[in-house]
Amino acid sequence: TACDCGVGLYAAEIINGLRTTDRNLMLLCYTPHEEQATKWTPQLRDRYFAMLASCTDIVCVSPYEQPDAQFSAYQRIVERSDMVLAVHDLSANADRAEDRALRYALEELKKPVLVLHPQKLTVQVFPQGSEKTNG
Repeated sequence: TACDCGVGLYAAEIINGLRTTDRNLMLLCYTPHEEQATKWTPQLRDRYFAMLASCTDIVCVSPYEQPDAQFSAYQRIVERSDMVLAVHDLSANADRAEDRALRYALEELKKPVLVLHPQKLTVQVFPQGSEKTNG
């Protein structure tokens, strides 16, 4: 995970929780830059640093904030993954780091991707493209 505020942090905390019963499970964190959490609320910063302290390994993409640092972190994660899990609205089609990383996984690397829609609660699996609704 890139340990970003939101799904990245939530997912990392879940994995760390699962690691208490499964010691073979690892959590690798690729942070975009050292001061990623500087402007977060104190509660989120505490959660972030607690998660980093208990993860398996940390890689910091850049010592300071750079325009493409977030995308570079996502790119490294995608390259090292067997499968990508994304909480994302594919219809948004923006040019944020998250959007670019998902396109990189799907189009350039042809990785298997599971996309969970954040509002519709649908699941899309690529490359098959099948869609299911949770109910």
